[in-house]
Amino acid sequence: MDLLHTVVPLFEEASYLGIFILIIVSGYILPVPEDLFLIVIGYLVYAGVFPLIPVVIIAILATFVHDQILFYLGKSENERAKWFLERFSKVTMLNHEELVRDHLYRIVFYSRFIPFVRLAGPLLAGSEKVPWKKFALVDFAAVSLYAPLSIGVG
Repeated sequence: MDLLHTVVPLFEEASYLGIFILIIVSGYILPVPEDLFLIVIGYLVYAGVFPLIPVVIIAILATFVHDQILFYLGKSENERAKWFLERFSKVTMLNHEELVRDHLYRIVFYSRFIPFVRLAGPLLAGSEKVPWKKFALVDFAAVSLYAPLSIGVG
């Protein structure tokens, strides 16, 4: 049985709260990418299982909460967050402190749209002690584009 046949019934049975929780834990606690969940939700909206507007709002809020959790993990100097950022900086340009400092908000915004890189933005912002309000504003703008686009693909 393939992944799609496993995930679609899971969402068909889920309430809005269930969808919210599944999006928050996707990709990190559940080994299924957030993108796949959002695309499946888009398919279910198309199939008439869910109405579009409430599902988009839930997806935006869940993705935003997800990033806030990562931001606070980075800010708290969590060992796993440090380990990830160290590994990630070895293969990217994030080891150039001046570059990161000058373009941090762009990194936060654009990392949201790149699979497997999206957790770097919130962790990096938290570890660099970015003010929460500025991070939240940039992140909410990115999430407000990302979630509806991903659902639209479905």
